[in-house]
Amino acid sequence: MWINVRIVLGVSAGMAINFLPDLIAALRAQSALVDAVMTPHACKMVSPMYVSGLTGRRTYWDEMTADAGWEIPHINLVRDASLFLAAPATANLIGKFANGIADDLVTTTFLACRAPRIVCPAMHPDMWRDPILQANVERLRQNGVVIIDPVFGQCATGDSGVGAMAPAEAIVNAVSRALGFE
Repeated sequence: MWINVRIVLGVSAGMAINFLPDLIAALRAQSALVDAVMTPHACKMVSPMYVSGLTGRRTYWDEMTADAGWEIPHINLVRDASLFLAAPATANLIGKFANGIADDLVTTTFLACRAPRIVCPAMHPDMWRDPILQANVERLRQNGVVIIDPVFGQCATGDSGVGAMAPAEAIVNAVSRALGFE
């Protein structure tokens, strides 16, 4: 079990969002506090209220509707965070991270975070193999971001190949390593 661990979980809109309950449960089983931050498109796939039910904490999605008195959400969310975890991370989110684009609460929070950062890509195998996407992934690696490579799986389209988000157990193990518990 982890002690005093608070994870900021950045959630983007991919089919792997269906595995969010397993991931959050695995993180909470280690006693982590999980503060979810969702992209606007992720909010169209899964309700922030549902995610709050999974985390047992407030879910954040819009920097412009922050509570009165709650200043600069993307800064305060990561001020005492142990780790930033992006899961699932779409090709779009990875491209924004790699190129410093900060146009929503997830991307601004990622850029403001000085704690270890982990990204869990999840996308169609053709997208994962794209050289532009691979260059973005490499750029993140070169900047100290841990990438948990996707695994072989079947897509919503019926296609299969490497692109499925890594299982919750693999992600939790990587988080544990990044936090120095292994």
